[in-house]
Amino acid sequence: MTLPPITLIPLGQAVSELGAGHWLAQALAQQDADDDLSDALVLRVQGDLHLSALDLQAPLAAGTALCAQLPAHLQAHLPAATRCLLIHVQGALRIGAALVDHGWLPRTHLHVDGDLHCANALLSQGNVTVQGSFHAAGLLWCGDGTPADDEAQNLRVQGELHAAAAVFTQGFHVHVHGPERIGLCCDAARAEPSHAALRVEALAQALAPHLLQPMAPATDGAQQVVDMQRLLAALQAGQPVLRSPAMPSSAGTDPIDTAPTRATLCPGEAVTLAHLHQLVKAALPDKSRLKAQGWFGQTDFLITRRHQDEEGDTYHDGVFLTEWKAWDFWFSDVPPPEPLSLLAAAAAGLRRLASAPLGGAARPAPGFTRLYRGYGEDGGHGPWLPMDGPDAQVPPAALRACDRAWRGLIDYWRKAEAERRAGRPLRQQLMAALSPARIEALTLLPVFTAQYNDWWDSDRNGWWEGDLWVGARQPCVHHGKRWGRALKLSWQLGTPGAGDEEDDPHACYQIELDRSAATAAAAATTAGSAVHITYTQRQSDERVPLPADAVDHMARLLRLFTGVEHHLLQAEARQHEREADTRRIEQAVQLLAAPPFAENATDASIFPTALLAASEAWQADGRAYVAQMRERLLAPDGGWTGMSGTPQTTNATPEAAQAGAHDPAHDPAQDAVPDTAQDAAPHAAPWPQDSRRHRAATVLQLARVISRHDDAGLAARLHRRFAFAPDVFAQRAMQSGQPVGPVLLQDDGSVIARVGPDGGVHTHWVHVCADALSARPHSGPERLDGALPLQPEEHAADQGQGGGHIASPSRPPSASARARGLVVQGDASGYLHGLDEDGHVLWHHQVGGCITGVDVSADGRTIVAGSDGGYLVLLRKAPGPDAFVVGSSRFAEARRFIFWTDEPAVIRW
Repeated sequence: MTLPPITLIPLGQAVSELGAGHWLAQALAQQDADDDLSDALVLRVQGDLHLSALDLQAPLAAGTALCAQLPAHLQAHLPAATRCLLIHVQGALRIGAALVDHGWLPRTHLHVDGDLHCANALLSQGNVTVQGSFHAAGLLWCGDGTPADDEAQNLRVQGELHAAAAVFTQGFHVHVHGPERIGLCCDAARAEPSHAALRVEALAQALAPHLLQPMAPATDGAQQVVDMQRLLAALQAGQPVLRSPAMPSSAGTDPIDTAPTRATLCPGEAVTLAHLHQLVKAALPDKSRLKAQGWFGQTDFLITRRHQDEEGDTYHDGVFLTEWKAWDFWFSDVPPPEPLSLLAAAAAGLRRLASAPLGGAARPAPGFTRLYRGYGEDGGHGPWLPMDGPDAQVPPAALRACDRAWRGLIDYWRKAEAERRAGRPLRQQLMAALSPARIEALTLLPVFTAQYNDWWDSDRNGWWEGDLWVGARQPCVHHGKRWGRALKLSWQLGTPGAGDEEDDPHACYQIELDRSAATAAAAATTAGSAVHITYTQRQSDERVPLPADAVDHMARLLRLFTGVEHHLLQAEARQHEREADTRRIEQAVQLLAAPPFAENATDASIFPTALLAASEAWQADGRAYVAQMRERLLAPDGGWTGMSGTPQTTNATPEAAQAGAHDPAHDPAQDAVPDTAQDAAPHAAPWPQDSRRHRAATVLQLARVISRHDDAGLAARLHRRFAFAPDVFAQRAMQSGQPVGPVLLQDDGSVIARVGPDGGVHTHWVHVCADALSARPHSGPERLDGALPLQPEEHAADQGQGGGHIASPSRPPSASARARGLVVQGDASGYLHGLDEDGHVLWHHQVGGCITGVDVSADGRTIVAGSDGGYLVLLRKAPGPDAFVVGSSRFAEARRFIFWTDEPAVIRW
């Protein structure tokens, strides 16, 4: 294939070729002084371009498909190009895999004069302009949910837009001038009627399962239910992101084929009498059903068929819609006028989950009434007002709310009709998943039976897994009433309305198991009679059975249940593995003899051979890691040069997490990388990894064993053989550490320290003797004047605490002390910094956690520090830097006491 001519041209030349009306010309004219585009270049492709993939974050990077097509002389010129602002393809662009635009500045935009074809596309930040048609064979995802301005996050298509599935998130600007042919569209970016209804659960069924956040309620849009990092990785790897058409979805049809839901119900979606009758027929297909009610998002509805109830009250074909504490709407075949005051009964009845009659005799004459009413700041509603007629003055906000609710109702019943015509496959799949055996097995996990096991205690009836609340009830008798097994899944749905309780806007699904029916099901019958599913839109409502027509609710419940089940079973399996490892380690970590030892006792006579070998590896790995960290921290972007940065460690791994107990429902692997490391500059050099983490559990168990003996010699052997590694235990300290501080160094060399948060129920004081062998309970100092750590803003003002100078203005100290011209400051990253009285940084020393207390002896040769990682650390002046400490100080760690909430006793290291 002949490659098209590709050149780099100045931005001004490109703008003249694109024309003054192009967005780039307007951006260039309006650029800020801080955004100098004078050195920006444009990559011009004079003809059609074929690429295997295109990533607009770094399109010209070495090894990319686009870079491979550049002429040799252009590749040599690339290092001199400060910024490639735009790729201009003067023809068609065909991408075999994915078009990806992710991340932040610097970004490269794309302009295609012809058609653009790709397998999938993820556009989050830049501008993509297509003068022809845009064809995405699979997924087209636009936006990342963040607000945008007119110069960013734009997709402009002059021709047709084709995609099997498309997601437009809020804040992204989509401009399509031709027809749109999208199989499944989840649109939160535009106000056009055809894209008003979100199809989040349909999208979840269409996407590959491993890309989903299975336990996300997805009330805030599509981005909440999708793992964007996994989606990006799959696209960059060229993997398919939509389910194979051969794979049956939970809807029983091709997950991308939404034609059944669009069929004939309410074409055009206008609010008309004909469409009202269609909805009544769809919701109440036979005369045995007279009312249908349900909810979606913040909207709930009641549909009634013309009938007369047992009390002689007459109902009409009608729809009642309410957007909670905002607007009510009533559409009926009652000819106007109708006694409006009687409609209040219908509104109240909806909240009681039973309709009240309109009153009066049925009228044979056809008619159509549309009424609305708004709610005030006190949460009360106003009078019913007409939406039609010469006197109608409907506020625009009411019209928009009416449009949202009406189209949402149509979407609800279109999906219900499709599910019904298909033979209710989703309902069958849901009931198959919610079998009595699976519900019982899940709710019998220890997290429900031993930890969160009191249904009537708000502190012990469940917990939050991200945005999803999970709780279970065991069979019991409470206040003389027998209760069966139940599983409840709840999430926040909106915000409280006027007059609502703060926790009222929480929706839930509750799955209850009928023990007698379950026994029958196990014998012969189906499971459906044994499992009862109820749901509610808010806590103040009564739970009602989940209708078989609530397609989105069934899909969400199926996704949430299977996600919770998978997560908890995996967590339980990991807990069993940790317990097995703990037992194995406890059996392996034994001393060959108990203290006291003879003066000439060797380490080989005390520690088994395996521990001696582990010690050699621990020391070698520790020296290597500290050397790498020192080199990294002394680099220009490391943190010590000019105190412009602070190291971020990424050493807390599941292996290190096995060093102690954890919440059985918690996955340590999810916490492997601290947020600070994830937020680091994308092009910064990676931080070293501490290989000692692989032996962390064994070494910690040895520290537990030795801590049980108040033997100074044995403690010294541990300290010499296994120097503490703060980065290895960083995640454990973050999860379980009790804050230690203030710390008070006494004249006799002992230490008084507070353990626990200020005002905490279990907060207490400890006293460490001068020999630093044990931490005994203490009543605390008589006065705390000057002992409590200062707030960050107080350090710069308090010369007595050494706050006249701070090591890094961007990171104020969290605690400080001074003595004999030495100022010691601790920061939130767990480092101590030594300064002279003029503010010059002398040294650094890693302790771990966030420093919450510091004190220095009068001669400046002893430092005691506390941190929120549960650490109380005693440092003494040494001849030179400690080879096992990340730092540059001449202080060596004499003793460390560890106060972790999930340890039965204090660990002395």
